[in-house]
Amino acid sequence: MINLTSAQRSYLTKNSHKIKPVVYVGQNGLTEAVGKAVLEAFKHNEIVKVKFVSNKEIKRDIATELESYTESALVRIIGHIAIYYKPFDEVEDRILRLPKSE
Repeated sequence: MINLTSAQRSYLTKNSHKIKPVVYVGQNGLTEAVGKAVLEAFKHNEIVKVKFVSNKEIKRDIATELESYTESALVRIIGHIAIYYKPFDEVEDRILRLPKSE
C-alpha cells in the first residue's frame, strides 16, 4: 500500500481533474472484472478514476477493497468517483512527480 501525504493527495487530485472515469462499479459491486479493468487501466495511466453507479451507500468499503486488490493508493473519493494512484514500475516512465514527503 502506498502512503500519501496531504500535499501529495492534493497534487494528485489536481492532476486528476482532466481525467474521465474509465471503470464503473454497478449493482454487482466489486467483481473480478472490475478489478481487472482497473489493473488494465494502470498499465496506461498512473491515475485512474472509478465511478460508482450503484452501491453508493457502501462505496467507501468497495473503494478500500479495490485499493487493496490493485495495490494502489486511494487518493480521494469525491461524490461518487474514487481516484486511485499507482506509479509506473520504472522510474523513468513515471509522468507524475509527487511532492516530497515531509
